[in-house]
Amino acid sequence: MFLTQEEEDILAGKRGPGLQKALSLLVKYGDAFGAERLVPVAAAHVWAIDPYEFLKDLTEDVTRAGAPLVTTHPYTGCFDPDTWKDMGVPTDFAMAETELVKKRSPIIKRLNFLPTFTCLPFLVGNFALKGQILSWMGSGVQIMANSLIGARAQREGIVSVLASAITGKTPYMGLLKPENRWAQIVVKLDGINIEKCNEADLQAIGYYIGAKVGDKNIVLEGVPTWFSFEQLKNLMVPLPVSGAVAMCHIAGITPEAPTVQDALGHRKPEEEIIVSKKEIDEVYFEYAGADGEPVPLVVLGCPHLTIGELEQVASLIEGKRVKSRLWLGTAEQILALARRMGYADIIEKAGGVFARCCMAGIPFGQFPEGTNVVATNSIKAAHYISRIGGIKTIFGTTEDCVKAAVAGKWKSRV
Repeated sequence: MFLTQEEEDILAGKRGPGLQKALSLLVKYGDAFGAERLVPVAAAHVWAIDPYEFLKDLTEDVTRAGAPLVTTHPYTGCFDPDTWKDMGVPTDFAMAETELVKKRSPIIKRLNFLPTFTCLPFLVGNFALKGQILSWMGSGVQIMANSLIGARAQREGIVSVLASAITGKTPYMGLLKPENRWAQIVVKLDGINIEKCNEADLQAIGYYIGAKVGDKNIVLEGVPTWFSFEQLKNLMVPLPVSGAVAMCHIAGITPEAPTVQDALGHRKPEEEIIVSKKEIDEVYFEYAGADGEPVPLVVLGCPHLTIGELEQVASLIEGKRVKSRLWLGTAEQILALARRMGYADIIEKAGGVFARCCMAGIPFGQFPEGTNVVATNSIKAAHYISRIGGIKTIFGTTEDCVKAAVAGKWKSRV
């Protein structure tokens, strides 16, 4: 790998042990994938709960992040240091996590990481422009950065992202390179009026496609250019959950794809995939609940809820009271706006609890004692809670889930 003189000096330890370790890690990472050089990142988005000793070691003598802007991903393990008691999270786990938060906080502050604790950083100030290179934690924001904004983000994990935040560098490879961003597979909808699809339908479409295409880049035909951010989020976020898609072109929306042919780089696709109502029904069946089945916990907000989604929840729950626990994941900054609008008061009066943590329970979800079923409006949360937490999950619309929280049981639409 070619290194600049500044990078050589850092590797030689002339800028301190933390930078040396972080850059050495990135060089090894890049070498493993054949990267020829490192490039600057415009912004980073890091995990909020890096192991303390690792965080301390990699930031030794580092006084400020090398990336111009760094935000933090949600707390994990179903833990928010402010609301864990109301959530019903086990006390022993929460107390241990609280101590780790206290230990990490001075490092985060020293490095000037912005403590956003959300999985939608572009909604709270970490916004990128077309062509900018990012090092962002979280498969959902990686695919949205690539596909909606036209920024460039790799599908990468916590270690390399932290190293990039510290150094301001990342290996130039994969989806950072224009030639690796063309669509390989065309996806078409058959007999589906996508304009009439609700949020759960859109997620079911994305979930099926992800499982079908793996890690290939796709171009999706038939999506209206007037779709809202929330609709596009619901469609895209499941793609890297059931699969490993990080680039989803939507003709007329993706900056690099005015047309389907532009998305393909004017080449013939490797394959065409058809999605029909049958495939959507299969996803619903996988995460179906029986009519009248007790639901002790309802989880909304994976990815975190937007202000528009909080308005929807408030309108559905106003004047009611929940019988199940109701968790709502959102950014603190979005919650502040929801308080000004009165949405938060309505939801809290009904018994809902807000949290800045991952609603999918990644990587070691600590759910309230006795939680044997979770209902959610997120196919991503359903996927991970059932697989990592080993808890049965039911997937449906936001309206379905709010009704379940109020009734304390699931109402089947079939």
